[in-house]
Amino acid sequence: MASSTKTQARFVSFMILRTMGPNCVNRDDLGNFKSTFFGDRERRRISSQCNKRHIRILLNKLLGVNNYRTQEIPRLIKEELEKLGMDNVVERIAKVFNFKEADGKLIKGYDAYKKTITRELPAGDVTKLGTFQSTTSLFLSPDELALLHAESQKPLTEIRALNDIIKDADKRYGAVIALFGRFMAEASDMTLEAACSLAHEISTHEVMSESDYFILENEKALTTGGGHLGHSSFGTATTYLHAVLDMETLRSNLPGFTTEQLKEIVGGFVQALIEAFPTGRKNSFFANTLPEYVRIDVTPMPISLVSAFETPVCAGAAGGYVQNSIAALEAYRARQIDHGYTVEFTAGGEAYKTKELVAFVQDLC
Repeated sequence: MASSTKTQARFVSFMILRTMGPNCVNRDDLGNFKSTFFGDRERRRISSQCNKRHIRILLNKLLGVNNYRTQEIPRLIKEELEKLGMDNVVERIAKVFNFKEADGKLIKGYDAYKKTITRELPAGDVTKLGTFQSTTSLFLSPDELALLHAESQKPLTEIRALNDIIKDADKRYGAVIALFGRFMAEASDMTLEAACSLAHEISTHEVMSESDYFILENEKALTTGGGHLGHSSFGTATTYLHAVLDMETLRSNLPGFTTEQLKEIVGGFVQALIEAFPTGRKNSFFANTLPEYVRIDVTPMPISLVSAFETPVCAGAAGGYVQNSIAALEAYRARQIDHGYTVEFTAGGEAYKTKELVAFVQDLC
């Protein structure tokens, strides 16, 4: 152990092993579960974006907050302006969704709309704007959305562009965006470095895809035969998920937050990371499980230990991959510590308790 105190810790590294029954929680464009080749063997894969989305959803519930990751912000502003009986609705929205001093460039169909403006039709053909969507998804907090609503209601000549509105927002993006970050090239002042990172989750062993052939019975039919035939790709696996929480970046992203507020945020993140589960095809398979193993290392050099599984884990003599996966991970971690992987504090393992891990990370605030 290093001599630093817990509150000086920077990187919190999470190593999670979990086993899933038949499922297809994260699939590709063909409907097959996602995979990758690692150690020259096919592995099951769950993308980091898939896991992040479900962690965010659960974290919102745990913290009692909300966030908007959507292209629908222009529509929400439009509906609010119409409710208030404001004039020049399209022009107001175009002022907000400005890019490089060109009004409306961040709204789908705005260029086509402008071409319809004539002396006979000075308002333009609003059908060209479709459902008033932005050209890219925005990740906003309720406080930031309130700022956009307020800005759009100012006199037309005083309305600022999205970039200028957000940069004056005094860190109103809140905890969840501070954790997961956001990037938007068209509004650079909205860009924020994430305080947490997730690797793609992969199986510790070789996998093969299976196919579920199913028939829907047409119960009121006058003839025999199924009403619908189909097939669904699925698989099972013990998987490794690695995540890192950068405490220094989190503190930097949330200046002015008290220690108690930070404890609530990181506590919710730890619980959500452990308990969140992707919901793809949950009605068909419902594969929700809790991890069999969770290890947390506090370290100045965050590294993934996925190479523990570069040689695929084999099933035990009595079957099952969990125990051999745990043994492979712990043996590889010990070798990395010998090589120089510094662990200042650690908690968890096969006998982990979520509440204890939450308290462990909260003590780092």
